[in-house]
Amino acid sequence: MTTSGLEADNPNPIYDRALLADMLAEAAELEHSLCCQYLFAAFSMKRSTSEGLSPGQVQKMQRWQSLLMEVARQEMEHLGYVINLQIAIGSSPHLRRPDFPLDPQYYETGVESKLEKFSQATMQRFVLFELPEEGTMTDQMLSRLKAVVDYDPTKHKTIGQLYDAIRDLIKKLAQDDRMGADLFVGPRGAQFKIGDSAQARQIHLSSESGNTAYNIHLDGVTDLESALSAIEQIVEEGEGAHGDRDDSHFGKFLEILEELDEECRADPKFEPARDVIDNPRSNVPGRGNAQKSGTLITDATTNEVSRSFDQAYSTLMMLLARFFGATDQPDEDSLALEFAAFFPFMTMVIRPLSEVLTTLPAFKDQPAGKRAGPSFRYERRIGILGERESAFDTIADNMATLLAGLKHSETLVTDEAAKKRLAFIIENVWRIHANFKTATGAKDLGK
Repeated sequence: MTTSGLEADNPNPIYDRALLADMLAEAAELEHSLCCQYLFAAFSMKRSTSEGLSPGQVQKMQRWQSLLMEVARQEMEHLGYVINLQIAIGSSPHLRRPDFPLDPQYYETGVESKLEKFSQATMQRFVLFELPEEGTMTDQMLSRLKAVVDYDPTKHKTIGQLYDAIRDLIKKLAQDDRMGADLFVGPRGAQFKIGDSAQARQIHLSSESGNTAYNIHLDGVTDLESALSAIEQIVEEGEGAHGDRDDSHFGKFLEILEELDEECRADPKFEPARDVIDNPRSNVPGRGNAQKSGTLITDATTNEVSRSFDQAYSTLMMLLARFFGATDQPDEDSLALEFAAFFPFMTMVIRPLSEVLTTLPAFKDQPAGKRAGPSFRYERRIGILGERESAFDTIADNMATLLAGLKHSETLVTDEAAKKRLAFIIENVWRIHANFKTATGAKDLGK
């Protein structure tokens, strides 16, 4: 993680613009990574008394899951702001990230990045990810933190420090007589703003009025003032939020952890999550499988469902890369991508498919053993698809491949509840696929 102290870290100002682009790419990876980790924990949670929960515990779990999903949604918002910052300075959107797990020093946070079921240890990691900057916590908040987390200020760096460095470098470049006029060179109309979204248009919302769509707030970045405002929103909502804000990511996670600790003390047998493996990955043909990180899914049927998830996540990344990256495309194309990705694909494909995986066995000949989970892996080839026709044909073809994979998985799964949910997901993908082809004129390759 690149931190403050730019004069010491970067003594040669020739490379300032390149350094800013690199730090924004790192911020994009971090926001993407956090979102996946929070979603994985939420999807792993038990949901009913049939899973050994009391009615009171079910209510608590529902609330905790709702808070985790709310924070994950805001991480998507933060990723959107970082992408708008990238476009504003003439960089391309950065949606790639390394596979899990990641060493605590990879981003220099002092916290391991990994996909792990909901637990006290998991929530402790999440609290440390969202730490306020040192010196901004009151004594009361610091006391609450130390009561539930092994906190070491010399070991754990806040993500807010990265944004401090980004803010300082933007201010430096914008105020430099030689570069100030040329810092924000990106096309002003190319960035995604909530006020321009399809949902906002449908319900007559405007970002200028302070309203939101998709339960997020996202404005464009065109100058120094809007750039600093974007960074401030990210920091205040979660990463290094200043003060005792209970509505920040830190405040919400600390509250969940305190309540979870209390429940575990009251009921030592309380198990809030399904027994999901860490960092699941599909068993796919190709070289180097033995060297890839993560826990290999060896149950043949579950592996087919997991490969369908990988295809779904790769397709979503293709949609987002084209949506954010094709800065000169007409509004009709942007709306077609938005209608495919934002609401139906995330909520009606990725989420239910993730939840199905947490009910299926991870390992061969162990039907009652460990459960699988979503890998949040995608193909190496994911990137900005260039020419319009080939880009949309490729996306449509990936949807067709996903549809075929899901139908195959449905024939293999024997659990009736999982089979029913797969049928629901298949119907959703079929509709998204058909609507996307109608809106864009895309065709399935080789069909």
